[in-house]
Amino acid sequence: MASKETLEFDRELHSLLQIKLPVSASKIQSITKLAMKHIKVYKNIVYSIEKFIQKGPSDYKLAGLYVVDSVARAAQKQQPDGENYINRIEEKLEAIFPHLMQASPKDRVFMSARVAQSLF
Repeated sequence: MASKETLEFDRELHSLLQIKLPVSASKIQSITKLAMKHIKVYKNIVYSIEKFIQKGPSDYKLAGLYVVDSVARAAQKQQPDGENYINRIEEKLEAIFPHLMQASPKDRVFMSARVAQSLF
C-alpha cells in the first residue's frame, strides 16, 4: 500500500499530463520540492518517476527526464540524505533510458543534444 507521501507525489507528478507542453520550470521545481520533502520514501518517489516515464505518453517523456534531472541536482545539494536519491536514480537509469527513446522525434533530438552537451 502506498504511503500518503507517495500518493501526494504521484498526484503532483501526474498533474503534468493535465498541462500544455512545454512544462514550466516552476512546475518541475514544485515536483522537485515535493520529492525533497519526502526524502524518507525516496525509493517510492524514484519508482513513481520511473513508471511515469515508462507508461506516460511519448510527448511527456522529456518532462519525465526534466524531473529526473531536477531531483538529482537537488539531491546533490542535500547531502548526506540526498545520496540515497542519487544512488537510486543511477540504479534505475539504465531501465529508464530505453523508454526515453520512445519520446517524440523532436524531443529525442533535444535530449541527445543535452546529453552530448553535458558530457563535454
